[in-house]
Amino acid sequence: MSEREFEELMAKYLAGETTLEEEAHLFTNNTEHQESEPWFSYIQLKRRKAPAHLKSKLLATFDAQKLKRRRFLVNISSLAASIALFVAISIGYTSNEQKSYKEKEALLKEALSMFPAENEPSAKQKIIYEDDLVIIYTESN
Repeated sequence: MSEREFEELMAKYLAGETTLEEEAHLFTNNTEHQESEPWFSYIQLKRRKAPAHLKSKLLATFDAQKLKRRRFLVNISSLAASIALFVAISIGYTSNEQKSYKEKEALLKEALSMFPAENEPSAKQKIIYEDDLVIIYTESN
């Protein structure tokens, strides 16, 4: 390896931009450069290999995080669906049908026709105020 190539590879190595092949080439072909021999020896001694089971451990951790995130999303979506169902049901039960005066009168006449005629009032009644709960009327003789 020429001096120029060696310096370029060394600069790339120190900058952290070398590939594994370039690093192997740099460490194996360093016999010509005696001044960097202690540096390469130190790196060879201190370099540690990753444990064999590291990849499986990392994958298991990532899978656990994905499962946790998926469980969280399922819980949130089921909560949202429950709230939407509750709101839909409550709106359905609270919507009162507003009947017109004619419809109310027809229902009242139908209900009165179910009772015998003797219970009908003899006097003429005039409605002054009518609400869902209260009916105020006057009676004239």
